Amino acid sequence: MQLAHHKPTATLLPYINRYYWGKSNTSEDSITMFPLVAGTGVDVYIHFGTSFYVDNQVLSTSHILCPRQHANITSSGDIDFIAIRFNHGAFRHFSPINFNELHNSYLTVHDLWKEEGDILIDKLYHTSTIENRIQLLDEFFTLLLLKHQCTNTILDQAMRTIYQNHSTVCISELSQQLNISTRHFERKFKQEFGFNPKNFQVVSRFENTLRKLFFSPNKDQLSLILDSGYYDQSHFIKECKAYTNYSPSEIINLKDISLHFYFTKTV
Repeated sequence: MQLAHHKPTATLLPYINRYYWGKSNTSEDSITMFPLVAGTGVDVYIHFGTSFYVDNQVLSTSHILCPRQHANITSSGDIDFIAIRFNHGAFRHFSPINFNELHNSYLTVHDLWKEEGDILIDKLYHTSTIENRIQLLDEFFTLLLLKHQCTNTILDQAMRTIYQNHSTVCISELSQQLNISTRHFERKFKQEFGFNPKNFQVVSRFENTLRKLFFSPNKDQLSLILDSGYYDQSHFIKECKAYTNYSPSEIINLKDISLHFYFTKTV
């Protein structure tokens, strides 16, 4: 399985983390999606080969992944896709659809952007080079950003602060810094993103800890876990099983045999 990724233009970079793509080496390749952590960002997948299966039900050739519960996602055969990974909470700047409608729904590109989405898919299908596909995506999402960009930047600021300082941030202190009451902040945050800021803080800690474990395999794992804000190893094990249904050791083993966005190759 070949995997690589590329950053979008500077205009899109605050909202889109990366474009990434994968292609199977042979038609016999099969793939299991790395366990998706509930409460994280949105991915849009566009398949040029076999689409993903969720609990043995095939998804559309273009769809989103916005998990809020466990899902068994697999694929097999002619794997060829490009995906867009949006930063946490950033998808609202590209579509008027509320996050609560995205959760576990696997909406298609047509569901999200109607004829505009259909035109994009058609152009991508008739473009063979990754450079041209990236250019098409940059142009498409730049236009969507101009059309749907939200003017309320306080929530974006709050989400970035929580994600980047998940081990130390205090929700009540953060709301005071934003000059709004804690209750109002929690209500607006959940209304906009579909989960409350405390839940997002916990998920951010877990996701960042996973990334550290993947990219620092030779470091003392217990020290790394404790430095991430967990009380002890059992605390992290419990949270890992709650979010993925796997133990930490099983998750680390899955990294090398599952499709995920924790890789560093760029083009």
